[in-house]
Amino acid sequence: MRLSRHKPIAAPDFEGPRPVHDNGSSPRVLVEEDDPATRQAMVNTLRAAGFDTVGCGGPDDADGRSCPLVQGDGCPAAEDADVILFSFRLADQHNRMILKQIRRANPRTPIVVEIPQPHAARHQDVLVGTTLLHSPVTRKTLTQAVLDAWHGPNRRQRVLRDSLPN
Repeated sequence: MRLSRHKPIAAPDFEGPRPVHDNGSSPRVLVEEDDPATRQAMVNTLRAAGFDTVGCGGPDDADGRSCPLVQGDGCPAAEDADVILFSFRLADQHNRMILKQIRRANPRTPIVVEIPQPHAARHQDVLVGTTLLHSPVTRKTLTQAVLDAWHGPNRRQRVLRDSLPN
């Protein structure tokens, strides 16, 4: 989501029904994005749409924390998420490994992967079963991709998740 890297953007008003769990809580979304301004714009957009959203900078986060996935541990933020939004930066060597680890550790959690459309075919092995969000991203396409993943309209995704042992 390349909205603006120079100034923060206000969260847009969201038109449409708010996403809600059966228990009345908002679905939780983890936004995995290394660029702080882009991550914050995505978090703001999804919060305005009614999601409980947290952001993570991944293994190269500048705040000094060490990513538990790089160390082979589980990620508490991913474990608590109802949907994971993952920005697939092709130049970053960690991406394939991090995405594989997130999927292995959270096999039932729907994952939205932001990737430039021309590159998606080259990375099918790690993208199968995810919801693709082609960049450039808009507020509408971001929100719709997360809603689609959360509701699980993709039959292949549902079948894959439902076939896993408890």
